[in-house]
Amino acid sequence: MFTNDLEKLISYNSFTFIAGDFNAKNRQWNCSTTCRLGKHLLNFVKITKQILLTPESPTRNSTTGASIIDFAITRNINYLSTVRTENELSSDHFPVRFWLDTGTDPHYSQTFITNWKKYQQHIITNNTVDFVPLNCEDIEKEIGRFTNEHLEAVKASGTWVKNSSEEFSLEIKSQTKLRNNLQKIFQKSRDPRDKNLLNRAHSYLRKLHYEANQRRETNRITSLNPTDGSIWRQVKRLTEIINSILKFQYFPNYWKTAIVAPILKPGKTTVQQLLRITEVIREGMDEGWDTGAVFLDIAKAFDRVWTDGLVYKLIELRVPGSIIRLIATYLRGRHFAIRVGNSLTSERAIDAGVVQGSKVGPYLFNIYVNDIPSPRNCQTKICLFADDTAVMSTGASAHVMTSLNEYLDQLGRWLIRWKIQVNSDKCQSVYFTRRRSTPSPRPPNFIGGQSPGKRKQNILELFSTKG
Repeated sequence: MFTNDLEKLISYNSFTFIAGDFNAKNRQWNCSTTCRLGKHLLNFVKITKQILLTPESPTRNSTTGASIIDFAITRNINYLSTVRTENELSSDHFPVRFWLDTGTDPHYSQTFITNWKKYQQHIITNNTVDFVPLNCEDIEKEIGRFTNEHLEAVKASGTWVKNSSEEFSLEIKSQTKLRNNLQKIFQKSRDPRDKNLLNRAHSYLRKLHYEANQRRETNRITSLNPTDGSIWRQVKRLTEIINSILKFQYFPNYWKTAIVAPILKPGKTTVQQLLRITEVIREGMDEGWDTGAVFLDIAKAFDRVWTDGLVYKLIELRVPGSIIRLIATYLRGRHFAIRVGNSLTSERAIDAGVVQGSKVGPYLFNIYVNDIPSPRNCQTKICLFADDTAVMSTGASAHVMTSLNEYLDQLGRWLIRWKIQVNSDKCQSVYFTRRRSTPSPRPPNFIGGQSPGKRKQNILELFSTKG
């Protein structure tokens, strides 16, 4: 039963707050029916002396009716709490908000409001001198002064104010209400026409929010007074700093520490990769051929790029030396810290990888994998998409796996040379055929001609499908 996992969680922790979709219905928390999981969970909560935190209104609407299946169970959390369902629909489940009154006043419930006129006055009063750097140390000092002056100006000209609910326009409120009503209709009907109406309403609502945000930012910028020259003096100063960075081919350490805020990772768009692979398989079957495929996942591709190897490849591509030196200082000596709420971890060094989120990061990664070996015959293909790679060989069943293994040996040596690791847990191999009797080809190799499972970097066992 799923309560076994819950029991493990509470056995190692004195204070627990476990929330999510339990898929458990019980009349005890205002469901219309009681299911087997609901009975089991309620009994488990009573035995372990936990507390159920459930909202009063339904958390999910479906064709069979509304139910409360999204809630929390807690132990030794001795705070006043409130639970409510939010009327914000992006799926068939409603968001549930839990509020624990801990008696603290966290910063995330406040917003720092800057008085930009005071900010300008503070900047004007700071005497600035012409920046004429003689070495890299001068650049570091100037960036430190520049950053601290602006941080002090912001700090001195603003105040923390308590967050209040944002006042939206009447049009946004009306469109939100319409979107939510259409969501409820679609959840009950599951009619594609209702889904189409919902998508249109949601797209228009996003457009309204975008336009409102643009207007707010425009008003904020236009409220600044450019006539006193304070803005342009700072722009000129920043330009001089950037020019000195290019002149000395030196990226300052002051800008090499990243503050990381963890967020949910969105799914990658792999539609084009999937269409390309499907087309190769279909064309092969039309010709009466089989297709063997190995799907590789490069472990943390952007984070594991070997810096010295990347610099070597830039030299091989005859990139100007000044740019190579600047990129080398840009990638080396980086640090990061993680912020969760108001807590900030200590800094940690980054020994490899390209800078994610930067404009140059994807280009550097493409340069690093640009010399990946090409298949030696036209029957074998390699399809690249970010850190997902597919190697495919199409032809007669007697030759498919031979061609595939030859290329995997070649690719394996390249991966080892450039210190690129393959995430074997996420790798798969598939054999596509129209034959009624599944052939027994030799499993795909990975480095050194050994079969999967004999090396840590090997691909998982061969799977077969019938077309």
